[in-house]
Amino acid sequence: MSNKLFSRIILTAIFGTTAAYMYKSWKANDDKTEFNMNDIELKQTELDIKEIKAKFKNSIWSVKSESGPINFQIVFRNEGERSFGDKPFILDLLTSAMTEGAGSRDAFELKKAFEDNSIGLTVVANGDDIVVTGSCLLRSFDLCIDLLCDVMTKSHFKENTIDEKKQVLLVSLQQMLCSPRSLAKEKLNNLAMPKPYHYMLKQGLEDVKKYTSDDVKKVYKNIFDPRNAEITIVSNIDEQKIVDSFNKVYDALYGVKSNNFKPGQHRSYIDNAGKTVHIEIDNPQSTILFAMPGVELNSRDAFAIAAANDTFGSLPLVCRISKVVRDKNGLVYGIRTSFMWGNGSGGDLQSIITGSADTRPENVAKVIALVKEEIKKLADKGITQEELDRFKICKFAQTVFDTNGTTLAFVSSLRTVGIKSEGVNTYLRDSYQSLTLDEVNIAIKKVYDPDKILFVTCGKTINTEEKKDVK
Repeated sequence: MSNKLFSRIILTAIFGTTAAYMYKSWKANDDKTEFNMNDIELKQTELDIKEIKAKFKNSIWSVKSESGPINFQIVFRNEGERSFGDKPFILDLLTSAMTEGAGSRDAFELKKAFEDNSIGLTVVANGDDIVVTGSCLLRSFDLCIDLLCDVMTKSHFKENTIDEKKQVLLVSLQQMLCSPRSLAKEKLNNLAMPKPYHYMLKQGLEDVKKYTSDDVKKVYKNIFDPRNAEITIVSNIDEQKIVDSFNKVYDALYGVKSNNFKPGQHRSYIDNAGKTVHIEIDNPQSTILFAMPGVELNSRDAFAIAAANDTFGSLPLVCRISKVVRDKNGLVYGIRTSFMWGNGSGGDLQSIITGSADTRPENVAKVIALVKEEIKKLADKGITQEELDRFKICKFAQTVFDTNGTTLAFVSSLRTVGIKSEGVNTYLRDSYQSLTLDEVNIAIKKVYDPDKILFVTCGKTINTEEKKDVK
């Protein structure tokens, strides 16, 4: 789940580099080899992207890459957890069981086919969509497509398999009900997000106990509608091969009809902004989660806020908030923030800036005060030109051109928020390369407001007498 369990099938991870950048220099520091992002020289700043027409309603986006494995993604729009109302956990059970036998292969034979041929397959249900991501070598592409068709249309879902997966899911849910972070995450989600995205861990636990293989099969028959599919591929495969391969997928899915799920509505605000909510639980560790409103869909401010978030809290241990709260004051084990902008960034059509920290109960109030203080400093002073330059290099080198997988994720995220294929390189040029410091700092003042933060804390309340005994 995008907000809960992140259930998925992960069989084999394959990595490849597009060699889109190189290091100009290296330096040794205390016997540890390090590099500076400023020492990266970009060799590629645009993508070779083309739309290809196949049987699917939506065109296939093909990004040409001469290195690395083949990476592709099929996004089935509006078939995610939101579409299943107050029973979204059925998709967790479904995705966890999909590769336990499909087509003519039992579970062992199917996994062996993936592993022996270096094929990776991931199926994830987020708030709005179901996302199928694949990776393989060129020599295994035909087999990868065949296995993909089997998994999406011919999974076995045997009763004993469903029972086993139910037990795993039930244990996970029970553990989450004892976890400060999971309880805080549930509360933050349900306070900040609109009702279609709400979930209840306790209710989910009871629902999962009742699910049968027939329930799973019924849902399985109403997802993977080819009319909802958007396909993006990063590879060195010729156009006709791409068409023929994905037409085979279309033919396998032909006739599948979803439940006509309605598209979600994008939001750039959150409910209950400015509130602090506490969940009492007797645990030696406390969790602090917080959220702020984001930006409008396709707003240029999105690029500016991405730069601000990278500097402020995105990179663990080296970002501003970590240096102050963790390094200088020693209050947390770790702290970071994330910027969710539309479906491709966070799984939901909610634009939001979120943050998290884990600490001892006696430090909670101090951490909240410091977070507010640092956000006010960011709003007042903004970021520096050096920080913006580093962000631009990092975005290109690590987020866009690092591997075929990162390129796929980047392009798919743009497609999700409505950018056309011909606009991808314009986006790269205009949105990142030409982004100015003034634009970033003006956007920061619009968005970063300590009075609009929703905090959720979970842990044990420490009163004055108890604090004196804490060592």
